Amino acid sequence: MTFFSRAGEETVLVLRSVGYRKNEENVVFVMNTVVKQQATLELVPALRAPRVARAFVAETLTSWDVQAEKVEAAQLVVSELVTNAVVHAADSHTINLDLRFTDGAVRVLVSDTGLGEPERGHPDPRTAETGRGVLLVDAFAERWGSETHGRDGKTVWCELSIESPTNR
Repeated sequence: MTFFSRAGEETVLVLRSVGYRKNEENVVFVMNTVVKQQATLELVPALRAPRVARAFVAETLTSWDVQAEKVEAAQLVVSELVTNAVVHAADSHTINLDLRFTDGAVRVLVSDTGLGEPERGHPDPRTAETGRGVLLVDAFAERWGSETHGRDGKTVWCELSIESPTNR
């Protein structure tokens, strides 16, 4: 569940959700994060939604002065999350993409009215044509997870580091 409060010109985000961190399973995160920039896009769940989402991510993160290689990684992750929403929540009227820029990270949130949780697949590398989306998110994100909203759907989120390796 997400709570917002105003602190001057910046929004303080307090988050509690179940997620995954590299090399750990089912970690509960409670953190205070100052959101410096935020952008939201409402998508129609159609085949063109991932393409529109990638363009939105590129334009938004570039305007926030995020490095090109980090923008490309964010585009890949967003494309996978939006594609999953289109495929697995076909009854959703809209898919919401929210980008939040914080110190050292971009938080990506994709919300739909689907009730299914994302699962790490184990596709056969020789024959499977699908099932790698969550694996890609896991590979690129520092952490990721999902929040359910009862019968109102879910939000799948991830955090992407935007710091260069020398600044970590």
